[in-house]
Order: sequence, then C-alpha cells, then structure tokens
Amino acid sequence: MSTRHIKELIDPKTRYVFLANAEETFAGAIVHVDPDVIYFSSPKTTPPASDVIYFLAQGAAGIVQFNKPRVEFLQTTSTAQMPVHLYRVNFEALDYTIINRRRSFRYEFKDFFPVSFNVFGEYMAARLMNISEGGLRMCVDTPIHKDVLCHLQIKIPHEEQAIRFNTDGVIVYADRNEDTKQITVGISFVTPDFSSDSDRAAYLTAKTKLGEFVKEKERAVNNHTS
Repeated sequence: MSTRHIKELIDPKTRYVFLANAEETFAGAIVHVDPDVIYFSSPKTTPPASDVIYFLAQGAAGIVQFNKPRVEFLQTTSTAQMPVHLYRVNFEALDYTIINRRRSFRYEFKDFFPVSFNVFGEYMAARLMNISEGGLRMCVDTPIHKDVLCHLQIKIPHEEQAIRFNTDGVIVYADRNEDTKQITVGISFVTPDFSSDSDRAAYLTAKTKLGEFVKEKERAVNNHTS
C-alpha cells in the first residue's frame, strides 16, 4: 500500500493524469486533488480499461505510476462545446513506483525531420530530436507552455514507405536553451478521440509501426555496442 499521500507525490503544477493500457494512453484534466483521491475530467463517456495511471512527480523526480487503478464515474456536465465527464481515482490502497520514462530507449535523429503540431488551433513547426514509443522530444523557436494538449503530425522516412503517425500529446516540459534561445519540448503521446472504429484501427496500426521502428533502432544500437 502507498505510504505517502498523493499531494506529497504529485507535482502541484501538473494538469493531467495519464491512463494507459497495452494499446492506448489517455489524458484526464485534473480538477481537484485530495490527500488520496484525484478528480479529473474527460470528454470521453466511459473511462478506458487501464493497466496503470501515472502523473508527474514533485521535484522533477520522474513519473509516479500506480497499477490497476479503479476509475469511478461521478457525473456529466454540459458545456457550450461538449459534455464533460467527471471521474475520480482513490489511491489509498494502491502501490506505486517512481520511474523515469526518459530512460526508455529514444532514437536520436541526426538529420533534420520536421514535425507539425497544433496548439489551441495554432499550427507550428518544430525539429524532431528523438522519439520513443511513448513520446518525443523536439525543438521549437516559439515560446510554448507545458501541461497543454496538442496534436502532432509526424512523418519518418523508413525503407520503402514512410511512417505517418498523427496523435494527440501533452507537453510535459518546455525548457529554454539560453545559448541558442530555442526551446526543447517533451511530449507524451495520448490517444485522440476517434470518429469511427476504422480511424481507431488506423491509429493503432501506425502506433505499432512506430513501436517496431524504435525497437529496430534499439536492436541496431545494442548490436553495435556489444
């Protein structure tokens, strides 16, 4: 069982919790945090079946991850744009670990690869620096805030057919380089809403291809260094 309250673990500035299973990752906007309960909202009518739930730890310690969370639906509130559904997760009886997801293998790009992304309806361009199965790191010239949702369009040349991966993401950090004045941005992928089952299937296929690409590069690096 966890021995520290959520408020002692979570970064007080973080705005999202992440719910993940073997195929997809979802983001919920944090509404309120009690000592052992997080309340979050989502446009989704039902919470995903999640193997883990995680959020940013205090003091840049990494990610606080809980296994087998039980997500409870509370109520639906109508807004001018769309219905918003409120959920909560009680962490009192859940074990947690603190991990550093940045330590997972990330393929570093030596050549220039552009990334197109959309924040609040504004399209921007960035340079792709590295990528993993769960996120990417990119470089931008325009100041950008962390803890906001964005949409990304990624194209990676690969053998005979390029990998095209369109996904949502949450900006988890945006650090300015004082020498170059450029901003390094870290993004964690989250699954977008789909208008059809075929759109979801296409997304999962592209996500699988990206995962295979990263694993292929990891094997090549390991073989070269062994």
